[in-house]
Amino acid sequence: MSKNNKYIYQIHVDKFASEGKCLIVHEGKVGLVPKVAPGDIIDVRIIKDYKNYFEAIPIKIHKSSSYRVQPICQHYNICGGCKWQHIDYKHQLKAKKAQVEDAFLKILHLKNCIPEVIPSKKIFYYRNKLEYSFTNKRWIYEDEKNINIDMRALGYHIPGRFDKIFHVDECHLMDLYHNEVRNKIFEFSIADNIPFYNKKTHEGTLRSLIFRNNRVGDWMVIIVISEFTKKVENLFNKLIDFFPNISWNYAISNKLNDSIDGLMAVNLHGKSYLSEILDSFTFHISPFSFFQINPEQSENIYKKMIEISDMNSDDVAWDLYCGTGTISLYAANIAKNVIGIESNAEAVQLANKNAKINSIKNVKFIKGDVSKILENTHIDKPNIIFLDPPRCGLSKDVINIIKNLKPRTIIYLSCNAATQARDISLFIDDYTINFIQPYDMFPQTAHVENLVKLTVKNQ
Repeated sequence: MSKNNKYIYQIHVDKFASEGKCLIVHEGKVGLVPKVAPGDIIDVRIIKDYKNYFEAIPIKIHKSSSYRVQPICQHYNICGGCKWQHIDYKHQLKAKKAQVEDAFLKILHLKNCIPEVIPSKKIFYYRNKLEYSFTNKRWIYEDEKNINIDMRALGYHIPGRFDKIFHVDECHLMDLYHNEVRNKIFEFSIADNIPFYNKKTHEGTLRSLIFRNNRVGDWMVIIVISEFTKKVENLFNKLIDFFPNISWNYAISNKLNDSIDGLMAVNLHGKSYLSEILDSFTFHISPFSFFQINPEQSENIYKKMIEISDMNSDDVAWDLYCGTGTISLYAANIAKNVIGIESNAEAVQLANKNAKINSIKNVKFIKGDVSKILENTHIDKPNIIFLDPPRCGLSKDVINIIKNLKPRTIIYLSCNAATQARDISLFIDDYTINFIQPYDMFPQTAHVENLVKLTVKNQ
């Protein structure tokens, strides 16, 4: 192994690290490298050198790890979506288990307590939602730099670049039908010369494209535009004629960023919502509403949450950060009463609608910040609390309120094992960990969901 300026040659990749990267060690200093595998022998170029660690990118693989497989996507080398496509799925699961083990060991000092990760039924084509961006100034590849090319594209952002988008011909995260539809939208838009958006000048009509589907094969498409012009109207007419089975919608945005918060969708053709069934429950999904990305695995998780809660018909359950009320409705099938709390107004509206669709009357949804609602609103004291917070985890205020309430059981689902373990460390004096189970919701990525049951001591 040698180092020349910012290059390191023939270095061994040690193990998985955070955010899907792997760890190397050079002259006692740790480096993080994406899109390699433990056991690889590689050359790297250092791109950022900090006091305690450095970041590098691989430039050559001398010896391939036994963990490696051939990525199926032609965009893998440039796309940031499926960072582990080059890793055999069984080793992806082992790496995700190691993430949870590492967090629970470092923070809670617990060893040998994490079971195998429950795999996803599908490792490709599992997502029910994808979003693409239009641009009039796409990413240029090395072999294109000296030739005249069309700069318009419809695709994904280059990792770390808000203003650079590479054109996508195929994506394997969602049913392949969406590739046919996306490519036809691109073809029609080019033919009609509709202006593509420029993220720096904020000019152009076509901004972004959102696909949604359900498990019975219904589809919804939303095109976000800056204005509804005659050309846009003609585009939709062509698309409706070509794909009459799809729900076609648009939304107007004049924001300086890609946020869809607060946008209003206008339905032009087909239903204005999709219906998804989880177990015996029906959920309506509007163009911009939240719904779990991997419905098959979500179903497994929700059933397990109810099973391990040991809920009975006398219990009052709280569902904090309840979203569109999925867990709340599951719990309401058994509990006496359920209270769901969520800060997003549209999600609360949909939660109430979902309760009505399913004829569930023993659930109440409250809009507001969880900590403020718990501090200032009189609601029935819970026997069971379900938690599914954002990646940042729980605030200390929420933790203290829960500790003072001392519910019999806390069921904590998290997409970040480190913040989950941190939060559990603040409960551990009063609660016992009775159950831990990680789930893979996002194959080909480093993300892992972890489910934990806490039971109050001495009660």
